[in-house]
Amino acid sequence: MPVRHVDNSTSSVEEADAVVALVESVLGRPWSSGGTTAPLAQDNVIVVAPYNAQVELIRATLAAAGFPNVPVGTVDRFQGKEAAVSIVSLAASSADDVPRGLEFLLLANRLNVAISRAQWAAYLVYSPTITEYLPPTARGVAQLSAFITLVESPGPISP
Repeated sequence: MPVRHVDNSTSSVEEADAVVALVESVLGRPWSSGGTTAPLAQDNVIVVAPYNAQVELIRATLAAAGFPNVPVGTVDRFQGKEAAVSIVSLAASSADDVPRGLEFLLLANRLNVAISRAQWAAYLVYSPTITEYLPPTARGVAQLSAFITLVESPGPISP
């Protein structure tokens, strides 16, 4: 889910608002697990962000919108855990805004852990300007290419 914004490095109000909209859109949908079907609840959704500042902003934005029980954290918090829906928010507006460098933000292992927590649907909230950068190394180009392939995949990736 591309969300345009500028001058954000470790937190993005625009992405936090998009996360709230996604949570609103999935809560209450029927979800089957372990032979039972029930409406998706707040604890069936997790939100993953790379920076503590974005974690805190999303947590506060969700609480203000009436969703205080949606778990929000960094990849480390959700290691080994699953949820019906995983929402990932990258926060940074562009490669120039990433404090630890684009390689940290787009690290395949980190994105894989965040996205693979989902049992039903995964959403990646990001600034499309992230892709408008030419990394100085072949490894960086390969990493960015993999990210672009992920976000520009054809067809539905969610219900």
